[in-house]
Amino acid sequence: MEVTIKTTFSTVKQDLSQQSAKNEVVETLKTNNKVNILPSLCLHFAKITQYAVALLPHANERFRYYTTYGTVPPENLREPPVTCSKEWKDYANNAEIVAVATFQLQGDPESIWKWGYDKCLKGEQLGDEELVYLHRAVTCIIICNAWLARRLVPKPQGDIKLNLIYVNYVA
Repeated sequence: MEVTIKTTFSTVKQDLSQQSAKNEVVETLKTNNKVNILPSLCLHFAKITQYAVALLPHANERFRYYTTYGTVPPENLREPPVTCSKEWKDYANNAEIVAVATFQLQGDPESIWKWGYDKCLKGEQLGDEELVYLHRAVTCIIICNAWLARRLVPKPQGDIKLNLIYVNYVA
C-alpha cells in the first residue's frame, strides 16, 4: 500500500501495510489539521477506501461510518463558506481522534481540486483561510479532523467532470 502523504509541512512516501507508517500518519493527523493520501496507482473509488479503512482503526479502534454522502456530481457542488462542526470544541479537547471527514477525489491527469480551511486549527475561527490546490488528483484522499473549520467539500476547478465521495467517521 505504497502512498505519498502530504501535510501542511511535508511530503513523504509511506507503506501503509507497515504498522510504523500507520502510526506516523495517525500522529500527524492528531497534531496537524489534515493529511492528503496520494496512492501510487490510479485506483477505482472502491479501492481508494481501503486507505482510510487501513488508517482509521489506528487513530481510534471505535471508528465507524457515520454519514456517507456517496458520489457527489461536481455540478451539485457550490462554493461553500468555511464553517466548523457544532461539536468542534468537544472534538478538539479530546486526546483521541474521535471524528474525521474523508474526501475521496477522482479525476484525470489535468484535474485540479480546490479546498480551504481556517488557519485557526483547534481554536476559534480567525477568518484567515488556507487554500489547498490538489493538482493532477487522479486519485486522492483528504482526511481531516472534525474539529477543523473548513469548506464542506473540495470543489473541482474548470469544466472537467470529476467526482468525490464524502464520508464522515465517528468513534
